Amino acid sequence: MRMSIAAIGLVLGIGIVGRAADKPPSVVSHTESEVTQQRIESTTLAAMDALVVNLESTRDSHHLAYVTMRDGKFSVVVDGRARRGYDDIGKGSVTFSPDGKRIAYAARTSDKWFVVLDGHEGRSFDMVTKPTFSADGKSIAYSAKTDNKWVVVTDSHQSAKYDGILDGTPVFGPSANRLAYAAMKEGEWVVVVADRAGGSYDGILAGTPIFSSRGDRFAYGAFKRDKWFAVVDGKVGTQYDKVGDFLFSPDGKRLAFGAKKDRRWIVVVEGKESMAYDDIGGLTFSPQGDRLAYRARRGSKTIVVADGEEGKEYDGVSEGTPVFSGDGSHVAYGAKLGMKWVVVVDGSESSAYDGISEEMPIFCP
Repeated sequence: MRMSIAAIGLVLGIGIVGRAADKPPSVVSHTESEVTQQRIESTTLAAMDALVVNLESTRDSHHLAYVTMRDGKFSVVVDGRARRGYDDIGKGSVTFSPDGKRIAYAARTSDKWFVVLDGHEGRSFDMVTKPTFSADGKSIAYSAKTDNKWVVVTDSHQSAKYDGILDGTPVFGPSANRLAYAAMKEGEWVVVVADRAGGSYDGILAGTPIFSSRGDRFAYGAFKRDKWFAVVDGKVGTQYDKVGDFLFSPDGKRLAFGAKKDRRWIVVVEGKESMAYDDIGGLTFSPQGDRLAYRARRGSKTIVVADGEEGKEYDGVSEGTPVFSGDGSHVAYGAKLGMKWVVVVDGSESSAYDGISEEMPIFCP
């Protein structure tokens, strides 16, 4: 029920005070971290007899990759064929391009890290993070540490040097020429979008920046002098005590986010503020982008707010809801009444049940 708000995300290479993420940087030696190891006897793609430390598959499940260890060397195996062995493979760094045709991962030889792209080793650094592909799979980007400084590497291009890069960045927009990341230099943070740096701030919200579906808009949360605000398309918005859960509508025309004001939470949509609640969550737009719904708590009761209209009060509302139908005309959610649960569709309740699956309700496409 509670919104996930991180004041400042984990910074690569430096320490930051704040509600930072608890996880370490993406590249961590398997010998220094706990790795869940399991033996896989066989799959539909290839027989495996090596010790598997992590698995990665393409979206269509046509390709499977996993990291194995033999004779002290780590290898990435793709569709049953082992690639070159290394002293280490970055934990969780194996990633396929969206179309499944390309694969990249972080690897280490001796004390140097590099990204292996389609079997070809890139430039060596002191550390590299998990690579990310552009939507068309033609470009790749990652952060790298060199000479105690951090850079963002995009294909063959390397950015200026910074004291830190925000974990979770860089991120691509829908097109490869729209890349964004948050970087810190001399104690100040900037967000760089398409090689252009914005204003300077004391911190950047974890999970941002984000792009709209067409990539023509971007937004992020920023912190300065004890206040948070949204920066949308480079323009600084109203100051709040906290901000979070940034979300563009599918058509990219509207941005919604949560904000804390006078100890209560509101939803802000294109600068317009909702009523205040004790807590909010589950912001979701309809597929067409013209409707918005979310959960809101007032005292011990929870409601669903759709298009600014409050629904009936319940003892709880299911995580993962509300949800819209494909045409955006209906909204549904699970709700708790005493010790029973009901499914609510456009305000109408189903029969009462002892429980509802976390994956429900869903609409037919």
